[in-house]
Amino acid sequence: MAMSDDVLTQEIDRNFDYFQSRFKDLMATHSGAFVLLRHQRVVGFFDRIEDAAREAQTRFSDRIYSIQVVEPEPVDLGFVTRA
Repeated sequence: MAMSDDVLTQEIDRNFDYFQSRFKDLMATHSGAFVLLRHQRVVGFFDRIEDAAREAQTRFSDRIYSIQVVEPEPVDLGFVTRA
């Protein structure tokens, strides 16, 4: 299924805003974890980014999701997870 870059960018932006709004709570409970987000909801927490990406690819054939790391300093993961 094809998806426009605009749709993915909007999803990432909305998920990031949600992530930022919940950051203090997430830091208190899941510091250092990778969080898989879809439609401004937490899908799950993972110890490794590869595990989060694998879960996302398995569950979301439309590839509309994002992954953030729960760390006090912003981290650029360097790519958008879509395989």
